[in-house]
Amino acid sequence: MPGYVTYETETGRIFGSGSVSEETDLPLQTNGRPDLSVLELSSLEEDLDGGLNDRLIYVVDGELEARPVLEFSKLNIAADGVDEAVLANLPDPCTVVINGEPHEVTGGSLELSADVPATYVVEIRDPFPYQRFRAEVVAT
Repeated sequence: MPGYVTYETETGRIFGSGSVSEETDLPLQTNGRPDLSVLELSSLEEDLDGGLNDRLIYVVDGELEARPVLEFSKLNIAADGVDEAVLANLPDPCTVVINGEPHEVTGGSLELSADVPATYVVEIRDPFPYQRFRAEVVAT
C-alpha cells in the first residue's frame, strides 16, 4: 500500500496523508484541486520516523524537509530601552503575540526592547514555513 502526502504545490504545506491500495489511485488524492500535489512515500514509518507531523515537516522540491525554526538573537536584554532581541526571517506580514497581545509585524523582523524589567512571552502561531514559535525574553 503506497503511502502519500498531499501538499499545497506553491508552499509545500502538508494538507493530508494516508495510504492507497493501488499506486494508480495516488492522483485522485487531490480531489481535483489544481493547487494540490501528491508525494508518494515508500512507507510512512521509513520516511517519517514513525509518523507524519505537519507541524514539523513540509515538502520542498518533492522531498520531505524539516520546517525551519525561528530563533531570537538573544533571550536576555537590558531593560534600558536600547538593548534588543531580534527575531528575523519572519513571514511578511505576520501576527506576533507578546504577553497575550497580538501585534502585526511587517518587514520580516521583530526588534524587542524594554524599558521595564519583565519577562516577555513571544508567540507566533503559524509562521509557515517555520515551526510554531514560543520564547521568553527576559529584560533585567
